[in-house]
Amino acid sequence: MIFEWKEKESREKAQVDPAIQEQWKRVSKLSEFEKPDSLIEFQDVFPEFEAIPWDDYAKK
Repeated sequence: MIFEWKEKESREKAQVDPAIQEQWKRVSKLSEFEKPDSLIEFQDVFPEFEAIPWDDYAKK
């Protein structure tokens, strides 16, 4: 999963928001948080990713 923040302040808010913390806890059971440059897909000039709206993902 790759995501980006809508606003600069969002990252700080997310670190103290209980709902976001719960989502991250759920996500961390299935994935790892890594720097993009460590992913093989980023070695490609034009990597391809499938965009999944967060609202759709969070409902699962």
